[in-house]
Amino acid sequence: MASVEALKSKYQDRGVEFVVVYVEDPHPGEPGFREFSQPADHAERSAYAKRLAVERGMRARVVVDEMDDAVWKQYGSLPNMVYVIDRDGTVAYHATWTMPEKLDVVLAGLCA
Repeated sequence: MASVEALKSKYQDRGVEFVVVYVEDPHPGEPGFREFSQPADHAERSAYAKRLAVERGMRARVVVDEMDDAVWKQYGSLPNMVYVIDRDGTVAYHATWTMPEKLDVVLAGLCA
């Protein structure tokens, strides 16, 4: 997330908004990734999301998907997807894995 945070800083004065959607944890309880299990309810999921944002120094807005993961499923159900929505509400770019270098090129083009 550090590279995405750098992009957020780079584009913050150009009308670009970054939103992270916190969804089902892909590796609950896995050593070195998380010391806690899959959240049991939305309140617990929200607490995990808040803790992650603090631990990772995230300045992007974090929203928490419902327990049915409706947003995540709508956009493809992969753990590290990225979507760029332009000012007209059109998907200008999407990828199944977040690559900050590519995202930078896309954002630069949209902001030009």
